[in-house]
Amino acid sequence: MTSADDARDQAFHSLVEGYGRLVAHAVRQVVGRDGASDTDDIYQDVMLALWRRLERAGRIDHPSSYLYTAAVREAVRVTRLYVRRREVPLEWAPGDEPRTAGDADAETVASTREQLTHVHGALSTL
Repeated sequence: MTSADDARDQAFHSLVEGYGRLVAHAVRQVVGRDGASDTDDIYQDVMLALWRRLERAGRIDHPSSYLYTAAVREAVRVTRLYVRRREVPLEWAPGDEPRTAGDADAETVASTREQLTHVHGALSTL
């Protein structure tokens, strides 16, 4: 490792220690309870983006702003992706096969079917 690599590693660890809680908080605010299982993955993606930024630029002038924005941006991106995967047509009725965007595994289909049955029941009650 060169001294530049050592300096980058030290800067990265310093930023993670100093702003890691800010990033985690921003991610939790965006994803909420529904995306709680994605929080760690999003946090890691933000830290990876930070590492890449340090490789390119060597330093970050306003780390709190940069990290907060990166955390929110990544959390919104993943949340949108999650919502797109969970979309089901409104014209679904009990007995129909729920359709999700992309390839859905059996667990996702079963979960979606159960949720839709509850929603359909609630709408019928209304």
